[in-house]
Amino acid sequence: MADIIEIVDDWVDNNKMFTAFDVTLKAQELGDTRLHRNLRDDIHDAVAPYVDQGLYERTRVDTGLKVKPWLYHPVGADVTKYESKAKKQTTPNPTPAQQVPVPKVTLSNRSKGALAIPSGRTPDKHGAVCVPKYLISQTRMKPGDVAILLDYNHSGQDYYTLEKYNNQTTNSVRKCKRKYKVDKYGNIRIAVTQLGNKNQYDFGVQTMYGKITIEGQ
Repeated sequence: MADIIEIVDDWVDNNKMFTAFDVTLKAQELGDTRLHRNLRDDIHDAVAPYVDQGLYERTRVDTGLKVKPWLYHPVGADVTKYESKAKKQTTPNPTPAQQVPVPKVTLSNRSKGALAIPSGRTPDKHGAVCVPKYLISQTRMKPGDVAILLDYNHSGQDYYTLEKYNNQTTNSVRKCKRKYKVDKYGNIRIAVTQLGNKNQYDFGVQTMYGKITIEGQ
């Protein structure tokens, strides 16, 4: 069976708009044979933490069905850009969905060895940005762990790293801007005031060193 939480986490990390039925379709695509009515409650439960934290919100949308489903989307997103998979299934000869361009990542060479992630994340309505959850897991940080935010400057350009705090990072603490605790959902939210107040942020990960790199654009 498909992992519903894994699907939801991945979509939230990539700022995707989706309904519970979209998650069911993805699960079935991955080989899950359960019907939507058997998955629906679990899907809503999986998204609820993101709504509670103010990272996502939900809006009723018209997908061509009798009942308007909840559309989960990043705070402030334009819901008119959502392409309904349910509507496509019930409409003959559908027009191919227009592809939304992915923001280009320009992670610089100063973050040498970092895997660039096409995130292009913008701050939420609370003035904070959420670090992609799958990057946090790649650094082996887990709920309850403490991470430290470090700032650097290269040729006049600021960039930041986030790494797990332990006894071996004593020297790094001297440059520490702030400490963050990984919450019970595995997330870290950072106020943009700590990241130079930029309009958009790109992320990378140095798995060898267990560090996440952050650059504002």
